[in-house]
Amino acid sequence: MKEQILDPVEDLSPGEDVDFLAERERQVARFVKTSPEYYGHQFAKIGSDSKFVWTLNIWAGVLGPIWFSARGMWNWGLTFLILETLAVVQIVRGLFGDLSSEAWERIAKIEGTLELRRQQLAAAIENNTDKIDVYRRTVESLEDAIGGIRLEAEQLEGTGLTIATVGIIALLAVKAGQAVIANTLLEKRFSDWLSDPGIVTGMNPRHIALSCCFTLVIMVATVTHYSFPGLFPWLIQFPTEHGIRLTSIG
Repeated sequence: MKEQILDPVEDLSPGEDVDFLAERERQVARFVKTSPEYYGHQFAKIGSDSKFVWTLNIWAGVLGPIWFSARGMWNWGLTFLILETLAVVQIVRGLFGDLSSEAWERIAKIEGTLELRRQQLAAAIENNTDKIDVYRRTVESLEDAIGGIRLEAEQLEGTGLTIATVGIIALLAVKAGQAVIANTLLEKRFSDWLSDPGIVTGMNPRHIALSCCFTLVIMVATVTHYSFPGLFPWLIQFPTEHGIRLTSIG
């Protein structure tokens, strides 16, 4: 037997119906603070169906984690901040990052060793020692290694656009997901607020400031660290620097 979903408005008289809807609108307005008509319509549509209702909140998609955190949904804000940061890292890394820097550093180190082995080989040939073949094989091995790493570096340099494209697609997908589920999550928070008036309402200015600062710091630090490794050495050491560890323990 299929369970029937009851609408409390259906059992009300016309006068009670008007009073209920008016009170509902006032409650929504007190909770959201901004755009009460829009959210009143969205909450009514979401609450009237037991299944997931597809809605679109453009500002939630544009502002992303800042919107969710400003609305007091810090867990969702942090989740989307991580996802957006990962996507932005790929975009910046693909467009502006030096993808082959590590490979060229390895080549430079090997070339230093190769030059030493070439000098040893030349000395062995000049003195006609029994280590000529050993040094020759070592030189050839190092030259082959440099050739392989150089090919790898050239291939990495050609993948920047692909990496950036993947990052853009991922960022757009995360933005779209935020826009789609924002109203549903906010409606659930509204339902919780009806039974717990202590829940923060509206877009709290303090929450907005904190979420903007936190988002900016995390995104800039992460993008810089992974897209331009070594640009700021302190990012590599933090928070493992010796003085920080001692202070934290104390």
